[in-house]
Amino acid sequence: MLCKLYNILRMIRDFLNFITKGNIIELAIAVIIANTFGQVINSLVSDIMMPVISLLIGEPDFSSLKIGSILIGKFVNALFIFLTVTLFIYFLVIVPLKKVNFLTDKTYK
Repeated sequence: MLCKLYNILRMIRDFLNFITKGNIIELAIAVIIANTFGQVINSLVSDIMMPVISLLIGEPDFSSLKIGSILIGKFVNALFIFLTVTLFIYFLVIVPLKKVNFLTDKTYK
């Protein structure tokens, strides 16, 4: 009985050591920040950019698109949204960060 209790306490201690290591905590914080940043980007695309795109070219809705009897419209919609989100992430996050890195570090390639 005492041996089982010792093993359980040792497993709890090892688990606590594992979850309090820096990498795990940093990873958890990164996931939370990424989730929040994803919500901001999704709002930017769906609430600001898609209405502008809709004004210019009409509502981009491919949900009824078919090839034969295969419905591919939802996939095309998801692909369109993915490409739109990545386009805005690239131009609103990556390009400015590259510019900042270039200006602050002359060895940037």
